Amino acid sequence: MTLEMLYSTYGDRIFRLINNLPPQSLYVSITIVHQVGGCDQLMNYQEHFKRRSDIRYIPINSVGVTKSRNVAIENSHADIVLFCDDDVVYEDDFYKKVILSYKENSGVDFITFSYNRGLTQPVKFSKRKTKHDLFSILSVGTIEISCLRSSLLNARCFFPEDMGTGQKLFLCDEPVFLASLIRAGCRGIYVPLNICDHPDESSGADFKSYYAIESRYECFKRVFGLFMGRVLFFCFVFYRLKDFGGGVRVLKYIFRKV
Repeated sequence: MTLEMLYSTYGDRIFRLINNLPPQSLYVSITIVHQVGGCDQLMNYQEHFKRRSDIRYIPINSVGVTKSRNVAIENSHADIVLFCDDDVVYEDDFYKKVILSYKENSGVDFITFSYNRGLTQPVKFSKRKTKHDLFSILSVGTIEISCLRSSLLNARCFFPEDMGTGQKLFLCDEPVFLASLIRAGCRGIYVPLNICDHPDESSGADFKSYYAIESRYECFKRVFGLFMGRVLFFCFVFYRLKDFGGGVRVLKYIFRKV
């Protein structure tokens, strides 16, 4: 089986990506979708990536990471795709873990993995392999997700382009994407293997801004349906009320939605 890393990057962030790329491997190919923005060194990047036969570089003019990820899906070609961010550093043997996990779990369409993060915001992952459902996917981040390319194409599932970084609804595109796979009949599991290191900062830690609340509300609706999604969102809010800053802002938001 072959693995393809699907990178999304924007503007000058590609400088960081160049430094974080893993070394060339026989079993791994890399597709980089670069939303060029105001970046003025496009030709330099193209020349840089031509030095490696395992890299395809695709510059596009758009805003929003989910649009970038969908372009990467449409241009993918390997058996397995792994969604990647430009600030992630992968472990030396990550591709062996990913490929072996699919070989050991036949009939699975997508697998999520764990990752390491700095000491200030440690990430808590289960130490047991588990089957994914509509509840377990709510906490999944993009860099944890891998899929069989054939399953993605057969299900015709893509990331929601009105959600994710660069859009007003800047959170929760991952659960909506995975929910569409599950509804299409795809099977997913979590495997407790670390594949990469991620820096401390995370947009998912934002609970208090208006669009952070709106993103989560929209996520619950799209994953569980209008009625059950609203009920579960309200339960989630009251359970995490402290994270939402005490509740005045979010309660006003809720009453507008009732």
